Amino acid sequence: MGLHWAFIILSFAPLLMAQQPICASLTTTIFNDTIIDQLSGKWYFIGSAIGYLPYKEETQIINSSFFYLIPNKTEDIYQGNEYNTIGDKCMYQEANLTIKRANGTLLKNESNQLHTGYVARTQDPNTFILYFFPMDRNLRSVFFSARTPEASEEQLKEFQEIAKCLGFQEEEIIYVDWSKDMCKELEKEHNQKKKKETKDVDKEKELS
Repeated sequence: MGLHWAFIILSFAPLLMAQQPICASLTTTIFNDTIIDQLSGKWYFIGSAIGYLPYKEETQIINSSFFYLIPNKTEDIYQGNEYNTIGDKCMYQEANLTIKRANGTLLKNESNQLHTGYVARTQDPNTFILYFFPMDRNLRSVFFSARTPEASEEQLKEFQEIAKCLGFQEEEIIYVDWSKDMCKELEKEHNQKKKKETKDVDKEKELS
């Protein structure tokens, strides 16, 4: 259950207007170029807490998930490339996320509706916490990713505190199982293809 999947799961819910988190200790990240670069690159999804049962059940089919955020600061978007392991299969998805610098949100257009995810301000730059619908007890949800498949105790503690702040009990948190990851080979193929494309472009430049 990574970034793009989080937006898919919550895309059936109506768009809520920007609002302050229900818990005072939870603050959003205000985007600037430094923050945009900091959130770029590869992330491993670790766990989530989801308020609405049908959406929670959807997350349980995801064994593991990782994703790349590729920034375009001129247009203020991330290209999101995501690899989800479902059962014994790897599913690859792409989506663009619009960056709203002023209020620290990422927007995804799903079926002509905009859906808003808030990026939480974290103490550790190697964690990425995204939350939705903080004022709605039925829909509020939070998703936690890190730079490595295994989060540290400090990273887990910060995520658990934010989940608790949003009203979740620790036993409501769902964690992935990285021993079931089936996406390494597809990721390798994509990386090799990108390297070849880069070499071909560089070669064309040399010849021009």
